[in-house]
Amino acid sequence: MAPLVLILGIAAAALVALFVLLDVQRTRAWKELAGVHGWQYLARESGLGRFGRFRACRAGQDHRLQRRVFGPLEGARVDVAEIAHTERDLLLRPKQRSTVQTACLVEDPGLHLPAFFSRPRSPIDELGRLANLQDIAFPEDPDFSAAMLVQGEEVDAIRARFDGPSRAWLARHAPERWSYEGVGDALLVVAPRTLGEAELKRLVGSALELARIFKSTPPQQAQEKRP
Repeated sequence: MAPLVLILGIAAAALVALFVLLDVQRTRAWKELAGVHGWQYLARESGLGRFGRFRACRAGQDHRLQRRVFGPLEGARVDVAEIAHTERDLLLRPKQRSTVQTACLVEDPGLHLPAFFSRPRSPIDELGRLANLQDIAFPEDPDFSAAMLVQGEEVDAIRARFDGPSRAWLARHAPERWSYEGVGDALLVVAPRTLGEAELKRLVGSALELARIFKSTPPQQAQEKRP
């Protein structure tokens, strides 16, 4: 019995050491991102702050920002956060589990976005159709419609704002499993997990790229381009 206890103790210590190492590496990556852009770095904030108005960030309870960097870039304010929350896992066990996601918020007065939510499709969406889950149709772009779910109250404005370039970009990035929200001057891109250094940079760069695509066609021109 003693050797088994020793082995288990060593294994537990190794797991703790690995967790600490990964945490240190992630902190370093976030601080490096802040340093490159001259942004501010903060850690361990309770609540959701600027992210609280977005559906993708409000799931669960006991929200906290484990890491956050923010500052100006390309004429916009960029706010990136590692958001943790707890939720009940009723299917597997009647207790809470912790979930972490990484969100990049771009606030730019040139965006002019109708309120929308979009994410890659999943097999469960077929059940949603049966339950009349809202799903804005894009019959002119079946590849996009097959790849992405789009929701929002201002259907005509959303369909106009999702022009060819933005639909192509979103469909191309569907394998990332990111979700997207927009409202007014704000665009949010959320990855459903913690990110390594390269992934973190890609998330920020992609959010800015999508914002540029949306800005390239003002709302009036987007309406005029609709068939």
